[in-house]
This record gives sequence, structure tokens and C-alpha cells, in this order.
Amino acid sequence: MGIISSSVSYACFRAAPTVLNGELISWAMECILEYAFTDEVEGISRQLGWANIFEPFSRPLAREDIFLNGEEVIALCLRIEERKVAKSIIKKHCAIEQEAYMTEKGIKKVPRAVKKRIREQVEFSLAQKAMPVPSTYDMIWDIIDGIIYLFSTSSRVIGEFQGLFKRSFSIYPEPLIPYTLAKSETGSEALKNISPEVFA
Repeated sequence: MGIISSSVSYACFRAAPTVLNGELISWAMECILEYAFTDEVEGISRQLGWANIFEPFSRPLAREDIFLNGEEVIALCLRIEERKVAKSIIKKHCAIEQEAYMTEKGIKKVPRAVKKRIREQVEFSLAQKAMPVPSTYDMIWDIIDGIIYLFSTSSRVIGEFQGLFKRSFSIYPEPLIPYTLAKSETGSEALKNISPEVFA
């Protein structure tokens, strides 16, 4: 989901840069480019990385597209591509390979370990022939206030984003939920004796 849509949903996080202002831009560029999305990596069925927020499929990452609003904001796109194969197709090809194995060995039942190996080989082989399915999710990082907006509320996408962000910047993006907001305003000591309220 992108920022420019008729309706959007997003999740917020807190993450403050750990470098000095004079080094911030060069540090961030180095971190981003190291984990930039790379097209068609052979042998990988699922991959993700940072892409250009304006043209995630055709435009390379450039400083002028990443640092906006007087270089106070970092704008990126989380790009995920996965080669997907229907389960029914995998099942069909596994059955063919298992039948061939039994004929070759002169047996009537395929051992469990062999079934597993056949399935892994079939999945890998079919995935390499499948076209990757792309998904993109915009991200805005206000590096002055330390607030991140990820334009997705999917738990799976959020997990992917947090992992990539941590690997890229060595900073864990903390989700901004009521508890963490209260903690930042009052401190953890003030929240020690708070217990959940049960509503009838």
C-alpha cells in the first residue's frame, strides 16, 4: 500500500538515529544501499529489500528521492517478491516423482525421508520456473522526531519490516502502542502497578 491512495492504513514505530547530524546522511545511505532490493537472485524463492518510493520497480535508489523535506525525512519502499506455486501443482508433481521412485526401486511405498526430499526438490524446481509476485509498502521515517510510519497493518509485513530495518540500521523500531506511548511520557516506574481493566 502506498501513501498516495484513496484510503490508507499504517502502523507507527519509534526509532532514533544513533549517529551525529553531520554523518547522518552518509550513514543512512550506506545502510540503505547495503540492503537495497536486488532483482532476480538465482535460487531464492523469496526476497525483500529497500526500493525507490516513487518508482519501486524501475528507478534506482537515489539520495534526492530518499531524503525529503530538507533531509529531515527518509522515504523508502519495502519491496517483497515471492515465487508462489499452487499446492495442487506441487502435489501433482510430487505424486509423479514418487511413482517414478517406486518403479525404479521396485517398491510399493516411498519412505518418509524420501517423500520429504522429493517435496523439497519439487518445490524448489517449480519455484524457479514461477514468476515472482511483488508487493510494496511505503515507509516514512521522521529522523528529527524519531517516528516511523509504515503503510501496512499486516502482522507479517510488520515483522518483515522490523527485521529488515534492524539489519539495515542496527536499530529496532519499537511499535507505538498506548503502553509504549505512556512509558515514553511517564517512565516505566509509573506503569509498574497498572493492571488490565476488564470491561463487562
